[in-house]
Amino acid sequence: MVSLDVYDDIERCMAGSWSDGLPVIPPYGSLVDDMLAAMGWDYTEVVGSLPEQSIEVHASHVAAAVMAGCRFEYGRPTALGIDLTLGCLGTLAALNVAHGWLTVAGGGYAAIVTAERWAYTVDRSATATMTLWAHSDGAGALVVGLGTGDSALAVYQGAEFVSAPEMNGRVLIKYGGTRYPTPHGARALPPGRSVPARATRSATMLTRLTGLPPSSVVVSGHSVGHIGPADVIVGFDRLCRAGQLDGPVAVASSTPYAFGFGLITPPAG
Repeated sequence: MVSLDVYDDIERCMAGSWSDGLPVIPPYGSLVDDMLAAMGWDYTEVVGSLPEQSIEVHASHVAAAVMAGCRFEYGRPTALGIDLTLGCLGTLAALNVAHGWLTVAGGGYAAIVTAERWAYTVDRSATATMTLWAHSDGAGALVVGLGTGDSALAVYQGAEFVSAPEMNGRVLIKYGGTRYPTPHGARALPPGRSVPARATRSATMLTRLTGLPPSSVVVSGHSVGHIGPADVIVGFDRLCRAGQLDGPVAVASSTPYAFGFGLITPPAG
């Protein structure tokens, strides 16, 4: 049975804007103390900082983990998060970073999570920018491992990258977030218009450049649009579901300032 006092404290957390709108666990001192003990931290210890913003993260902020419902046995964190802002190159670059990191660490797992939010920046009433109409919103995720002994869907063999740093900054869209919190250019798709089949033209160009038959190119844009780095993950998922991952798969990604080309192969045996 839960005390009515607990319900009142939950409501106080909500009223104090300590929640994103969902119920939370009140950060009672005993719960916070047990979580600090599990993490191996002292209450006043500084466990992180952002010097450029004069921000320090204190161990006492572990109260947020208590409020989110984290269990004590989760203990001290053993994972590292890395944020890569690389546009369409995100998945390929993240595979390279994860491979190198896990090699140095002696093996383990890594989660690659990609996301893109483009739709609200595209003015779909302007035919002059029709090539951008296919840009969409979406996300994808992969779990990769090295030396774990688990069966795998495929093996990442590596990638090569080239860059043109002088092009960096040539394309700037105010996406929102902390620097540009107000959406710009958001408009609905006008009646009677559809997203052009840009994916088809890109696929045709790839087959012409590589000599591959059209059946060897995975096209996902017709159903999900262009979702940046998640395009690679969607394409990989479709290959796996169709049972077509039976040979080497080339993965190419680009931005206005860089290009990457990688190779994925079926698992041995």
